[in-house]
Amino acid sequence: AVLRQDFLHGDTVGHRGPGGLRRGDHRHHHARVVLLAVAVAEAAEQAIGIDVGIVVEQALAAVVFVARHRLAGLFLDTFPFGAQTTATHALWAGLPVLTLRGETFVARTSASILEAVGLPELVTDSFAAYEAGALELARDLELLEALRQKLARLRLTAPLFDSERYRRHVELAYVEMFER
Repeated sequence: AVLRQDFLHGDTVGHRGPGGLRRGDHRHHHARVVLLAVAVAEAAEQAIGIDVGIVVEQALAAVVFVARHRLAGLFLDTFPFGAQTTATHALWAGLPVLTLRGETFVARTSASILEAVGLPELVTDSFAAYEAGALELARDLELLEALRQKLARLRLTAPLFDSERYRRHVELAYVEMFER
């Protein structure tokens, strides 16, 4: 019951789902997933008497977290400590990320992620270029939409999001190490 209150707090049944998403909105699917997971957790608690709410709550929080990225237009990466995993979540959700490449590992990670997904044009190398890029994307909505569409296409083919390919390569590496 606590989970349901957390995700439905302030929402009117029939008008909005979790996270304030309207029915018919393409993001509403995530709201239905949340409600289904809550119902499954509650049924499991009743059936076996174990409180699975904490695990489900963490999983649902991740779903909602990623889904909410779709509500933004542009993700401005932080510097000198880049977003790293959060930038990957944003890209997976279809949100373009603008970053400033730095000299340290944590300041270069988002640049590596963008290059791996095929969006090197969103990597800048100076504060001036970062600011200019942010302003250009804020003002040129057609360019921003073109980047979103490119990201949507790349998300289906980029090695960064190809878990099956990653699994095959890791397994091959394990076999090669074992054979040595």
